[in-house]
Amino acid sequence: MIQLLCRWKCPESVQKYAQVGANENVDWIARAHAVRFDAVRTNNMVALDNSEAYAQLDSNAFVRAHAVDRTVPSLSSRIRVQWGDEWFAGVVTSRRQGLNSAAAPATLHRVLYDATAHHRATACWHDLAEVNWRREAAP
Repeated sequence: MIQLLCRWKCPESVQKYAQVGANENVDWIARAHAVRFDAVRTNNMVALDNSEAYAQLDSNAFVRAHAVDRTVPSLSSRIRVQWGDEWFAGVVTSRRQGLNSAAAPATLHRVLYDATAHHRATACWHDLAEVNWRREAAP
């Protein structure tokens, strides 16, 4: 019964903890109750090493560093957004508050992309701070 109440996994742990005096046991329990912690699931933790995130950042650094105008486009503005190695043209139709790809609050812009020979016209929401984009030159 004592083993169950103390959550000791085996009878050997009873022998181990029986060597701890009552005062020391009370001290450790008081310390455990005083600890503050945040529960984090491992699938929500950020990467802490120089892994894929930095590789992607480095590959986009040149384009981002040389962007001419990063101000928020007005509604009805024509812009181009880079997907992979290709730029796609479209018009900004609306914006709203939402969550970006990192689940952080952000202003999202709806871009209605032009139809091309390989793609039909389609709309997509973007946090423009996360993608490479540029204003389309006036005709």
